[in-house]
Amino acid sequence: MNLLCILLLWLTFTTIPRGLVAQSDSTSAWQFGFYADVYSAWDFPQPTHVERSPFAFNHNRQGFPQFNQWAAKVAYAKSGLSVDLSVHIGTYPSDNYAAEPLGLRWIEQAQISYAFGKDQRWSLSGGLMPSTVGFESARSKENPSLSRSLVAEMSPYFLTGGLLRYKASTRLSLGLVAATGWQRIVPVQSNSLPTFGAQVDLSLPKQVAFHAAWLAGTEDPDSSRRWRVFQNLYLKGPLSKNQHFWMGLDIGMQQASLQNTTWQMWGGAVAIWQMHWHPKWRSHLRGEWFLDENHIVVRASNEAFHVLGFSAGLDFLSNRQQMWRIELRNRWSLVHHQPGLAEVWSLFFAWQIAHDFSINN
Repeated sequence: MNLLCILLLWLTFTTIPRGLVAQSDSTSAWQFGFYADVYSAWDFPQPTHVERSPFAFNHNRQGFPQFNQWAAKVAYAKSGLSVDLSVHIGTYPSDNYAAEPLGLRWIEQAQISYAFGKDQRWSLSGGLMPSTVGFESARSKENPSLSRSLVAEMSPYFLTGGLLRYKASTRLSLGLVAATGWQRIVPVQSNSLPTFGAQVDLSLPKQVAFHAAWLAGTEDPDSSRRWRVFQNLYLKGPLSKNQHFWMGLDIGMQQASLQNTTWQMWGGAVAIWQMHWHPKWRSHLRGEWFLDENHIVVRASNEAFHVLGFSAGLDFLSNRQQMWRIELRNRWSLVHHQPGLAEVWSLFFAWQIAHDFSINN
């Protein structure tokens, strides 16, 4: 069934004449779109079960082609007001939204925003929105690599709450956020404390972007509250006309127990280099490191989680909407006898397509 849906979708959007493919128009009030991410993955040595990893959310099945994410959206924007709604299905929402009520797992984004003040420098957003941390989107097509880095997998994909932004200048913007928790739609039962956060975005010379974000809250009920504090930093920008880089660093800590002065820490780092060899061809190299000795954010065994990783990938952009991707990834544990992760080689293939069209008023 998955294979039939993939074939029909591919035939539909590879036979559309180029002149009939509508492009986005920022002056339009209504915008519609869809996104599909179809993939196959294999781990070597191959485990016996279909689910690839207990600590990953994206591209987490192996064998026959699967839908990582199949999404549809509708958006409205006019006079400073914007409304965004998108729904999705696939292995990604099945894994990442598993803790949410069944009826809410299909919501990818449900956000309303309003820009106000002089030159609309202020904006207020509320609802389920993309995370304020990290440079990697939940939609793989928007990322430099097919698979998400470890620091991206172990930090929130989304937040539910309110976000106040202020554009101080053309180079600097600030933000404050209050959310229901660490990547949650419904708060932890009996937890009355929101998660608070802040962010800074700064445009540096030579088109380099700097981002810093912080989150503070708890993932426990009030009776056993442990504070969790998290910081994300990243830089991204061009190295030359055809080369780009991304560098990210995550550091987090959480109280060992209620009112305990001992803090348990985790963290990770990633660096990605991307080369555009041709308008239709590009490649990437990625190195990464992640440490979570106490399994604060890693869903895995009781062993300490300490991993190094490397990946290389090649992308073919067949047109503005479609991308074909292949990636080879290697992860190895720095902890002896870590079950399932002594050394793992992963091979990914993916076809990703995104198409937006607008209706003018």
